[in-house]
Amino acid sequence: RKIDKKTVVSTGVKVDEDAQGGKVTSVTFAEKSRINRHLESVSERSIGITADGTTTDSKFSVVRDNGGKKLEASVTRELADSQTNGVAQSNIFGLSGDVNDRLALQATMGKGEVQNLDGTRTHRTAISLGSGYVYKDPATLVERFKDSAKVEFRFDSGANKAQQYVFYNAFEGNVTDNLVLSGKIDYSKTVDGTNNQLLERHKEIILGAAYRPVNFDSLNLITQYNLKDARGPAGQVSAANADVIQTRTQVFSAQAIYDVNENWQLAEKFALRINDELVIGFDF
Repeated sequence: RKIDKKTVVSTGVKVDEDAQGGKVTSVTFAEKSRINRHLESVSERSIGITADGTTTDSKFSVVRDNGGKKLEASVTRELADSQTNGVAQSNIFGLSGDVNDRLALQATMGKGEVQNLDGTRTHRTAISLGSGYVYKDPATLVERFKDSAKVEFRFDSGANKAQQYVFYNAFEGNVTDNLVLSGKIDYSKTVDGTNNQLLERHKEIILGAAYRPVNFDSLNLITQYNLKDARGPAGQVSAANADVIQTRTQVFSAQAIYDVNENWQLAEKFALRINDELVIGFDF
């Protein structure tokens, strides 16, 4: 709804399902106000309701748009009341912007407090750095390569002391007009801050290639390698075996797809899966 020439307000309601099939209802209120030709203020407030509890987010940001290059500074206050994880509140300060027409950067810092179900409190500091990169062919302006990366650090003190490190990177690039390579790396590690003991480690690597001849686009050849490696306390890695402290899964797959016509398609897929488990007292 447009209030005047400079102010626009909006309201939205969304009903969805979470990963467990539970109902998730969210209500959002937003207001945008034009300060001048380059500056705009944005105020957002959202309320989420689930079977486990409620979440309330309030965000205020100032956006500067200079010739298509945006710079945004924001402050966000989050409050979560969960039957499973207790009450948590945090303040997050963010800064993001376009460095040029190829590179964008983002940085956030948050400080908050978690009231655990047992009555203890945990103080949390989180720092996040991210980047996005897109390269376009100067002649055709077609995207030839894109990359997204993010690094996060989380430090807990108080009743529960821990450090968590997260790294994420995903890329996709056209080697030629016929061949596309892609990949993803997802790595996280949590360390007990009291005795420096590893609590959890997760690693996932995906490498893929897709071949589609420009002069024969009815044919698609796709191959992918997927590695998942998870390590944690006994009883939390595998529900079937309480003595397993690490699992490693590798999947090799190849797929061929041929479009016969607009109604028919032929496809064949082969996959090899290798599972390994590390049990207490044994090696892989």
